[in-house]
Amino acid sequence: MAEVVWLLLRAVRDLVAKYCGGSALAAERLIIEYAQAGHFKRYRGHGERQIDPGHWGFSDPHLGLYTPVDFDNSTVSYVNAGPASETTKLMMEDVNEHLEKVVELPPPAFQMHLARLDRDEVLSMLRKAGLLELSEESPFVPAKNTQLLAAKEHVKARVKVPRLGKQEAVLDSIAKEIYGEDMPLLRPAEFQHAIENAIKAKSLKKTAPPRDWVVRWDACRRYLKKRGKLRSD
Repeated sequence: MAEVVWLLLRAVRDLVAKYCGGSALAAERLIIEYAQAGHFKRYRGHGERQIDPGHWGFSDPHLGLYTPVDFDNSTVSYVNAGPASETTKLMMEDVNEHLEKVVELPPPAFQMHLARLDRDEVLSMLRKAGLLELSEESPFVPAKNTQLLAAKEHVKARVKVPRLGKQEAVLDSIAKEIYGEDMPLLRPAEFQHAIENAIKAKSLKKTAPPRDWVVRWDACRRYLKKRGKLRSD
């Protein structure tokens, strides 16, 4: 069975944009359109919960429900801001009260970080949209997941674990909570943004950053470099 090549949403958007006249906006609209139509069956992400692609980009101001997609940071969010009107609010409270008896309702807000799609399903979307010939292979996506392979090889070759500073120790604890044992290669800004989002969403259960603690870009870079997770491109 062929290994699945996972692409971060940012990489998916950039790839699709090449077939949409270079328009990132057109690429995002196409991806959301096919996602909501149920095209993407295989997806991954980090966080408390997964958000099915069928719900990506959903927006209902009347009910106050939103699932915005941040392609730049490969993040999908779920936000339940509550109904706009009191009448609808009372109705939804009644509905939720009955639902809670049979299912576990999601928290009012959470995020799925490092959201990824299967490369083959992305190419399939391009073919269905008539943007890629059936026999044509995308020249913009590597045949193998080189980032994942490089990370695995680095871990195998590493003998000593570098000592971490005080700030880096906090980052290490947060990184393990966000990514577990499957931490990908990251740019410092991507790592910094993921941590800020986790703190803002209050999704960290095991790690309590010091009071007035601020995650710094340079500390993120040092940590990623020491752990062999620094993405250089």
